[in-house]
Amino acid sequence: MDPVAASTTFATIIGLVCNYAAERRSEADPFAGFMEYLRESHGEIRRSIEDNTALLQALRALLSQNTEVVIKKLERLDTILAGVAANLEDFRDISAAVYREALSEEAISILNKFYDSGAGQFLEKRCYGFSGIVFLPLYTDGELLEIGFYRFLEADLKTLHDLGFLKLDHQPDFGKVHVLTRQAERYIKAMRETAP
Repeated sequence: MDPVAASTTFATIIGLVCNYAAERRSEADPFAGFMEYLRESHGEIRRSIEDNTALLQALRALLSQNTEVVIKKLERLDTILAGVAANLEDFRDISAAVYREALSEEAISILNKFYDSGAGQFLEKRCYGFSGIVFLPLYTDGELLEIGFYRFLEADLKTLHDLGFLKLDHQPDFGKVHVLTRQAERYIKAMRETAP
């Protein structure tokens, strides 16, 4: 199979697994349910799967897992693919446009504040008397970044880490340090270039 056909088939199968997993009801045999799902309007893909023993076994193993586990694995795959796309010139703008929709305004604000500070590492501190988190830029003369507490602050930080825009580094002398990645820089630049 040529590379274009292989990547198209892979993307199609993953998309169909994703749709099926999102809609799936409790079934005794999820793989049989998936193959039946394909019979309805994706007969050619179904035949491709049936003709490829390794693919058949891999899909059976994936779909035999708990639905939530499968969905988490699909989300992780999505994160990885978005990270790869953000590093490819011709796909960078597409990734930025899609993930602009996936990130909350608050998460984008945090990312912009980190980027605009000029620093690359930020020590996280929870301060008494301040309802939120203070980030101290390390190894620069940058100012403290105050992020007021809001309901989904932790979730937004986790999303930024999951997308590869921040890396978490635990330093014994400091505590939690968030490291801005090159991927974040490329994302922000692409987002700003494509902003309306």
